[in-house]
Amino acid sequence: MESFELLHTSPNPFNPSTTIEYKVVSNSTVSLNIIGLQGRIVSKLINSEMEAGSYHILWDAGNYPSGMYLVRFDSNETILTKKIMLIK
Repeated sequence: MESFELLHTSPNPFNPSTTIEYKVVSNSTVSLNIIGLQGRIVSKLINSEMEAGSYHILWDAGNYPSGMYLVRFDSNETILTKKIMLIK
């Protein structure tokens, strides 16, 4: 059985942007957010209905401070996270 996936970010560490790749296996409402280590959403990248497929999105973090961030992927009952590092 296929599952939703939050694939790699490239590059990671990055400055100032990174590409986030993810996989949607069935038509679903998807949200993709960047979360600071204090647990607050710092950037909302996606919040929409999506068809099954492979996707990528660019996050430009030029206005954010250096540090560790979490990419959070939510779809139906699936929640996935990955760490990314912004180094300026």
